[in-house]
Amino acid sequence: MTFNYFTLPVTVASNDFVTLDESLLMAPRQTNGDLPYINFARLTNTSDCINVGTNLGFAFYGSAPDLGAFEFGPTNAPSPTISNPGQT
Repeated sequence: MTFNYFTLPVTVASNDFVTLDESLLMAPRQTNGDLPYINFARLTNTSDCINVGTNLGFAFYGSAPDLGAFEFGPTNAPSPTISNPGQT
């Protein structure tokens, strides 16, 4: 029951995300077979879910992990440079 959105001082709402349009989940894979890059469930730059998570040893960008499926970074895009837990 610890380290969940309901135990932290944030309010999670639809405006925390770029989009919650489920139709994006049906996008075709990339030509190399990777999953498509879509904005579904990615945090907006104004979300109070950024930097309020708990460091459990996984890589993150910023002062603390973000809440949600994806880490918010400088471009909010997948980044191979996020490799060291807690390093900004």
